[in-house]
Amino acid sequence: MALTNNLETFRSEGIHFISVILIAKEFEGTPTILEPAKCEELLWVDPSQLPTPHFDASRLAVDCYLNNQFYMGISK
Repeated sequence: MALTNNLETFRSEGIHFISVILIAKEFEGTPTILEPAKCEELLWVDPSQLPTPHFDASRLAVDCYLNNQFYMGISK
């Protein structure tokens, strides 16, 4: 579990989000895109080699996971 303070989104859009990130260790079923206007495809990728562009909430969440951190409050 991790929390991120999404300052990049705040600076660009004026909307402040704090994201709660949960890790699923197991998954059953088929992933489905429920908001096609926001997401074109689903990929299974190595978290250290993510494709770009990437919005700050998910990028910070992956940084927390890779660095074994609970909180990430800055945006790169």
